[in-house]
Amino acid sequence: MDSEAFERWLPTYRERADTVAAALGALFQEAMTHWASDESGKRVDLTMSRQFLKKKRPQFPHRILFFTYSSQFDEAVESEILDSDEDRAGFSESLTPRQILSRKAALLEPNFKQLIHEADVRVGHYTVALSANERLRELPLVWDVPAEPESETGFPPDYMWHVNFYFLCEISHAIIAYGGYSPAFWNEIRYIRNEPDLAARLLWLDQNGELFFPEREQETWPLREIAKALDEIG
Repeated sequence: MDSEAFERWLPTYRERADTVAAALGALFQEAMTHWASDESGKRVDLTMSRQFLKKKRPQFPHRILFFTYSSQFDEAVESEILDSDEDRAGFSESLTPRQILSRKAALLEPNFKQLIHEADVRVGHYTVALSANERLRELPLVWDVPAEPESETGFPPDYMWHVNFYFLCEISHAIIAYGGYSPAFWNEIRYIRNEPDLAARLLWLDQNGELFFPEREQETWPLREIAKALDEIG
């Protein structure tokens, strides 16, 4: 998309997104009051928190898209994906997985910018992402959840990252995946696809800026037609 048009649009979106971030923060804090822990306080069951957010999703005043991605490459994960037909969505016969990933990584920022713009302008949705990428963190609703020492919190260092991931899955109208080949990313995708309610809301974004459902990769929608893709979710 035109970078100047994006920069003109961004300040008003940022102002509105601040309100959305505050509302999500308050909701997630409330969701945490529903989780259960064992006597040690170190093992937490998020089932009731997730159920709470699932019930809140239709009532939440802001429509959320959760963008999850990886730009990393892991050969063992690549091998596993290539051995599984159901996970080959979006592959091109003329490119190797490493070439696909390199192209996706290079186009991550422009595709993400176009996604958040089109989601707002076309359907009034706000796009939230978890990212340690410094350039992406300059954009609204891109959250970094830094690791904290287990000695201080009693939880594994990346625990709150995972909590936010689970919570965003539940509150989002759709989950948009933009894939790399890393163990963490594919564990997230497996989690989503093993939960029928989440799997029904999973869309992929390819390097060409087109959306598709994993089981229907031949049917695609350019981001300017995001409304049609979301209508398929209902």
